[in-house]
Amino acid sequence: MRKGDNPIRDQRVAKTDTQHTVVIPYFISKDSYFEDTLKILEYCLSSLKSNSCYHSNVHVVANGSHSALVQQQLCDFMEQGLIDDLSIITRPIGKVNAILSVLRNVRSSYVTITDADVLFLPSWDEHVFDVFHHFPKAAAVSPVPIFRTYNRLTANIWWDYFFSSKLSFTPVKDKDSLTMYAKSIGWPWLDDKFKTSYMTLSSKKGFKAVVGNGHFCVTYNTSVFKALPYENTEFILGGDSEHKYLDQPAALCDGYRLATLSNHAYHMGNQAEPWMCELMSSFSSISKTQLPIDATIFKLQKTSCFLKFKCFKYLLVKLKLLKWFYQQKGLLK
Repeated sequence: MRKGDNPIRDQRVAKTDTQHTVVIPYFISKDSYFEDTLKILEYCLSSLKSNSCYHSNVHVVANGSHSALVQQQLCDFMEQGLIDDLSIITRPIGKVNAILSVLRNVRSSYVTITDADVLFLPSWDEHVFDVFHHFPKAAAVSPVPIFRTYNRLTANIWWDYFFSSKLSFTPVKDKDSLTMYAKSIGWPWLDDKFKTSYMTLSSKKGFKAVVGNGHFCVTYNTSVFKALPYENTEFILGGDSEHKYLDQPAALCDGYRLATLSNHAYHMGNQAEPWMCELMSSFSSISKTQLPIDATIFKLQKTSCFLKFKCFKYLLVKLKLLKWFYQQKGLLK
């Protein structure tokens, strides 16, 4: 029997003042591959907390774990203020589906989707949002420039700056960071030819950003996710899931995929190493402010997408102009 009136009936949901949400999918199992991942996650969350300039809401989505100890550790991180929102899903729903469970309800203007093994460097978000500020068409920006990303869903940038000197190959600013990223994904080394230059785009005021990015740590203009597929992905990891749900939306809205010129985060991998602890001990907390920029509103651009990503790219390849285009933009033989 009900007694009295529910005190929260007809109350409106409070609007958030945070323009930036960070979504971190986290998966763990009993396999030895994952044995260091709680420590790695702690480094990720602590560096995010210490080194962010702007207020953000950190949402961790853990899936696949039945361990009470793991769940308690995640709750401890939340009590320490490292996590604002925590979702625990005991069945393995997959990385992208874990992200989608949050992403479809995000109301922030920007959302950073990052793997749980990223170590953020001081003021990483300030550098990322500088790119958004200088390039209104920037839709997805990574704090980590990666070798050979200039041909990953970037044909719209080529089209817009085909005859412009603002698009060119320039010398890599931080070669050691490119090598560290390569090692973090299991490459024993990185050939020098991948560390000589990357394609950059210059703004009207001369500010530069790297063309293209990966998807392990990217900040998105949230409006591009209007182009998300309605259904969830059928893959736990891999397949076409990250390409279809994380890479394509920006391109479908004719948005630019860019990265910061210098490296502002490290990909740690699944093994804790001494340099991570040493680097963490050097950080001191940065005071937080509100995000100062307004977000561009992107819309689905089917015609523009077809012309730039299908027809234009096809003609470059078919007419064997791709090598010529690269050379015209300054890429050495």
